[in-house]
Amino acid sequence: MDARLISSLIWLLLSFQATSLQLIKHATQDSSGPGSLHHDLKIDSQQPLSIQSESPPYRSRLVDLHRSLVEISSTTGHEAEVGTFLSHYLESHGFDVKQQSLPMREDAQASNYKPKRFNIIARPSAAHSSTAWNPRLLITSHIDVVPPYIPYSIDADPSDATDETIIRGRGSADAKGSVASQIIAVEELVHRKLIHPEDVMLLYVVGEEVDGAGMKRFSDSLEDPSKQFHGFESVIFGEPTENKLACGHKGIIACTITATGKAGHSGYPWSGESANEMLMRALVRILDTDLGSSDEYGNTTINVGTLAGGIAFNVIPEFAQSNISARVAIGPQDSGHIAVRHKIEAILAKENADHLSIKCGLGYGVVTCDCNIEGFQTTTVNYGTDIPNLKGNHRRYLYGPGSILVAHSDDEQLTVGDLETAVEAYQKIILHDLST
Repeated sequence: MDARLISSLIWLLLSFQATSLQLIKHATQDSSGPGSLHHDLKIDSQQPLSIQSESPPYRSRLVDLHRSLVEISSTTGHEAEVGTFLSHYLESHGFDVKQQSLPMREDAQASNYKPKRFNIIARPSAAHSSTAWNPRLLITSHIDVVPPYIPYSIDADPSDATDETIIRGRGSADAKGSVASQIIAVEELVHRKLIHPEDVMLLYVVGEEVDGAGMKRFSDSLEDPSKQFHGFESVIFGEPTENKLACGHKGIIACTITATGKAGHSGYPWSGESANEMLMRALVRILDTDLGSSDEYGNTTINVGTLAGGIAFNVIPEFAQSNISARVAIGPQDSGHIAVRHKIEAILAKENADHLSIKCGLGYGVVTCDCNIEGFQTTTVNYGTDIPNLKGNHRRYLYGPGSILVAHSDDEQLTVGDLETAVEAYQKIILHDLST
């Protein structure tokens, strides 16, 4: 029988099994209380369901791996320890592993501390042993986190954990929950011989939270004449999406706006020109203007991140500056952000062309993803990901456990059930894609 037909049949069987088990759960269990981050899934939500009325066979491995990842501090630029742990874990669980080195961050070059940075690339050891790795599907997330480090904690003894048990700690949701769930999902599929080992490859990158250095390094390596890693048709990106399949995310552009005025005595405001006033009026205009909107992503929004200007309360400020970012709600990916920048430039020109200037960095418009898989609840998200940093023409899926609303906060958390649901969902996405 054709391998793709077999994969399709297996995928349908898993979908039927998960839905049937969830029907049983809802017949015997009340909903979670208000305020819980764990969503008690409705039958008609069409969300991929894990076996939550009883402990799945991989629960202890999943919780243990997730705990080990979260317990290791790995703020951006300092990912070596968690990378070393993950490399050893994968090697001891039947994966071939390569470490892809990156240059040290510029802020570390002047110090005596020289942290090693590397991506982790892995494939099931049962895959063919040729020099080139030719997976059909790449599964990826990031191992760096934002500061500060928050220790791991769990609301129950791991041996007594239920699907509602809450786990806290930095990176528990963003994105070590995705990392752990992806690895267990692949281990399970390979162990049960539901996929060909050579069809999948894992990639865990550094630097996503700051500049995407890890994914950019991997992407550049695809252009190497040796082509050691190539051939994938699809990529699953792991980020906290509340266990929904994301159809895309907003773009972004960051800019610095500068106002130049004329200093003078504050008692005689007409003797000078206030850079602060110029900048504030311009920012209000920007905030009040429709910079681009769409049905799928809503409005383009502005965050005024920093404001600085003036030297004393009694001196008319001659210099002011603000760093802003726009979450871009329009496309396409390669130019949506440029349209937003042009609108901001037009506002500044109308306000005071001679005294206001703007400088913007790189950016991108809305990023679309594949989300047409039966049985998933879908969404769009407003944050950025590594998706634009990976060049190439491939299908893109965005999914992961946990909520972005608690990521980066001092109460970052998810539940054991979130992790288990993600394992089942990642398996479903993998089987769906490989059967296409």
